[in-house]
Amino acid sequence: MRPRRLTMEGFLAYRDRIEVDFTDADLFVLSGTTGAGKSSVIDAMTFALYGSIPRLDDRRAVAPVISARSDRARVAFEFSVGDEVYTVARLVERRGRGATTTEARLERGAGAEPIAAGADEVSTEVVRLLGLTYDHFTKAVVLPQGAFADFLTDKPRDRQALLRALLDIELFEQVMQLANLKARTSEGKAQALAESLAKLEVPSVEQIEQVRQRLDAAAAAVDELPTRVEAVREAESLASAAMAGRDAAGEALAGLQTAIPPANLATLDQDRAAAMKCIDDGLAKLASNEAEVAAIDRALGLQPERARLQAWLSHREQLERLTAQRTSLDLPGLAGRVETTATDRDRGRAELDRLRFENAAHELRLGLEAGDECPVCHGVIGAVATDDGFSIEALERLSAEVAGLETTAAEARDRLKEAEGEAKQIDDRGREIAESLSDAPDVGALVASLAEVDRLQAARAEAEVAMESARRQLVEAREVAAGLDREASSLRESLLAARDRVSAESPPIPGEDVVLGWRDFDSWREERIRERSAQLEVLKGAAEHAREAAETVARGMEEWLRSLGVDPTGSPETDLALEVEKRRVEIAELERTLAYADELSRELEAEESAARVAASLGHHLRANNFEAWLLEEAMETLVDGANRLLGDLTDGAYSLLSTDSQFEVVDHRNADLIRTTRGLSGGETFLVALSLSLSMAEQLAELTGTTSRLESVFLDEGFGSLDSESLDLVAAVLDELVGRGRTVGIVTHVRELAERIPTRFEVSKGPETASITRVEA
Repeated sequence: MRPRRLTMEGFLAYRDRIEVDFTDADLFVLSGTTGAGKSSVIDAMTFALYGSIPRLDDRRAVAPVISARSDRARVAFEFSVGDEVYTVARLVERRGRGATTTEARLERGAGAEPIAAGADEVSTEVVRLLGLTYDHFTKAVVLPQGAFADFLTDKPRDRQALLRALLDIELFEQVMQLANLKARTSEGKAQALAESLAKLEVPSVEQIEQVRQRLDAAAAAVDELPTRVEAVREAESLASAAMAGRDAAGEALAGLQTAIPPANLATLDQDRAAAMKCIDDGLAKLASNEAEVAAIDRALGLQPERARLQAWLSHREQLERLTAQRTSLDLPGLAGRVETTATDRDRGRAELDRLRFENAAHELRLGLEAGDECPVCHGVIGAVATDDGFSIEALERLSAEVAGLETTAAEARDRLKEAEGEAKQIDDRGREIAESLSDAPDVGALVASLAEVDRLQAARAEAEVAMESARRQLVEAREVAAGLDREASSLRESLLAARDRVSAESPPIPGEDVVLGWRDFDSWREERIRERSAQLEVLKGAAEHAREAAETVARGMEEWLRSLGVDPTGSPETDLALEVEKRRVEIAELERTLAYADELSRELEAEESAARVAASLGHHLRANNFEAWLLEEAMETLVDGANRLLGDLTDGAYSLLSTDSQFEVVDHRNADLIRTTRGLSGGETFLVALSLSLSMAEQLAELTGTTSRLESVFLDEGFGSLDSESLDLVAAVLDELVGRGRTVGIVTHVRELAERIPTRFEVSKGPETASITRVEA
């Protein structure tokens, strides 16, 4: 991660908006007096990425990052990871006594769609992107310089405490708990596998061999099956032919029995006469209804239109409502309210101007001391009052009250204007309605006319209903008469159709008289029914004999199949093929059961082994000397990494030893003299401490199990005790770090060191906000 641009507003010392451009600043310094706001720049980067900063006791609290007398803090940080550029931004706003993060987003590229939104989601995506948690970032990127300088000379107990904090030793307590959980889980799985194995019915070799013998018998029967199937089919064919003859005779008999004369043949003429009478009655009733409707329409033509009458009544009602609405606006009362609120506002403005004048005098006195020149009269000031009784709280409170009075007065004016507009609209609408009623009769006449129109319309609706009923009755009567006509004309067609249904029996040909033709046909039909009934009895006996013979052959087939273990449910070919397949599947299932039992045994052995390993790991992690061993291994890793860096930075002049948890330095330019860390100079102490810091930064991923690319390092203070020669050495070391491909930033108030850095960001503190100026060497 390399910084590119940082924007802050309302954040810690930076109340006003400020932008810091880190472009081409591979090595830079944040310089300024103590408390000016140097470390706040590093805090802003950290807060933008993770939503917290190290100086906060509670990582969830965000209110402390908001500048005094500000309601919100906004931070935007543009940075690069490899070749990709990202922007992360957070907005914190006050809520009651605390504050909350109301906006958070992470974008890839300028103006792109966010790849994460929301405080927690952005923090999670940053951890994934950088490969560093918040704790690791504040230990590996923002190096604890002062802590590692103390780390050289601390007591072993204090040194181990720092290592525990840096390495998250409590992780191994979690590993122990997970190991114990894994042991219990594997023991439970092993018990379940043992129970499953005990319940499994494992077949014997003899059982499998018996199934194989049944399979061989079924496979041999496949060759014999065609001969047996042919015998069954031949018997079934003879039975089918006999039953077909029986069924044909039965169908012929059924056709004769159903070809009967129409039931309404004798009453057809009577039905037609009755239908004609209904038609005559319907025509008379329809003529009477039509005359009644015409009389009502003439009466309605003498009355005004109902819509016009209704419109006049509606306009009179609207006029009454508008009059009441005009009275309810209370224009005089609203005008009095405007005058009262304006008077209160003017009185508050005068009081506020007076307090502001007093505040100007108060602020002027704050910047003066005895002996200064007076900015008003240019005389020498003898003494300055320390307490003039002025209260900024009273000024702010009165300012808020005046703002409220301004709002109240504006609202009163707006309401009066709104009411006057409504009154004008009401007056205009009233005039329009009054004009529309100029030719309207009085209310009584309107109501009477409307009632008469309603009565006539209701009477007409009833007459129309009666007329429609008469029309329907006439249509129904005509349909009945037409149906009877069609029925009479279709008697011959029905006779011919009945004859066609039994044409195979050679029925007689009808003459011109259709009724006589039906009687002759019916006499012939009864005689033919008697002949067919006698023939059907003979065919039924032959069919029954053939069916019994076919059943005997079929039972022989079923008994043969059952002797092979086949349950006949479909065709013999299918049943026998299914039996062969069933035996094959049964053999395969028995073999799978044997294999499954073997698999369960192997899984049981694996789970028991896993349980033993996990239990052993949990036991070892619970041992008292494990943490000491882990810290010793971490110390060795830390020293090895520090020596590689220290050798490069000092051209092989120094190396570091760790003996019995104590640090010593080997001076290779002085016959490998072993020196204590307390005897080092300021510059030497800085080189050794910096090597330890950078070693921890580079080894942190390996020691804590994370993956990260540490492209930037920020050193926060730790240079105040260095002499001029040591400062030169520090500058050279920092150049070396940049040459290794890193962006290096330092925070210091030491002017001599800051002026040696090629890019300097000078931080100064003003009365309201801090400011930053970039200066190139």
